[in-house]
Parts: sequence; C-alpha cells; structure tokens
Amino acid sequence: MEVAIRRVSVSDLETIADMEREIFGESSYPINYLAELYLNADYFMVATVGDWIVGYIIGRLERRVAHILSIAVREGYRRRGIGSMLLKSFIEYAIRRGALRVYLEVSDRNEVAINFYLRHGFRVVDRIRRYYPDGSDALVMDMPL
Repeated sequence: MEVAIRRVSVSDLETIADMEREIFGESSYPINYLAELYLNADYFMVATVGDWIVGYIIGRLERRVAHILSIAVREGYRRRGIGSMLLKSFIEYAIRRGALRVYLEVSDRNEVAINFYLRHGFRVVDRIRRYYPDGSDALVMDMPL
C-alpha cells in the first residue's frame, strides 16, 4: 500500500467533513469551519492511497509554537503508520518554521489517541474540564521540538 501526503484541495473538504463526523461524532468540525481552516491554517494535508483520502492533519503556527488542531485516520487504515507519517510531516514543517514545541488537545476518553501521542514523545501538561460537546475533558499534550 503506497501512501502519499499532499496539500488539501477545496474538493477534499466534503470528504474530510464526512471523516470528521465518522471519527469524532458531535465533536467534529463542521464543513464551514473546515473551509475556514482550508483558507487560514498554516498546514492542512491529506494522506491518500490512490485517490482515496485515508487521513489528514490540520495545524497552525502560533509564534514559535505549533498547534495540532485535528489529525485523523480512517478506521480501516489505522495501525499502518499513516498517523505517524502525518504527525512527522507536521513536526518537520513546524521545525523548519522555527517552532520550539508542539501541542494538541485530545479527549481524555480517547485512550488510543493518548497512547499514540505518548509513543511519539508527547506528555500531558494540562486538563481542560468539559472541553468537548459530549462533556469529556481535554488533555493538553505537549512536546518540545
């Protein structure tokens, strides 16, 4: 399976909105917000297998700090290194742009994602109570670059 990473296109947004709903449920970004991110995010890339979008990552640079807004991989494509490829691509981008650290928020109920980030060198630095629409807390995870 050959995976390619490319810049998102406007024609990808509906597919990404569908993936957001499928993966994140009521915490998903609506398509109008994804369109805003398409225009304004510093980094918005998709992972593809052929023409099929199997994952994506959205990030921003805030001075010398990188912020991962969303990262996701379709269910049938997980545990194949695609999430790691996306994460690595954003981290390399952030380092080239002078970022000193990267952070993200993740639901405290999402053990798979938390463990993924821990394996990649992130650590939990804070908790934001009732951050998500389902009432779950967000763990703020951070990693120096």
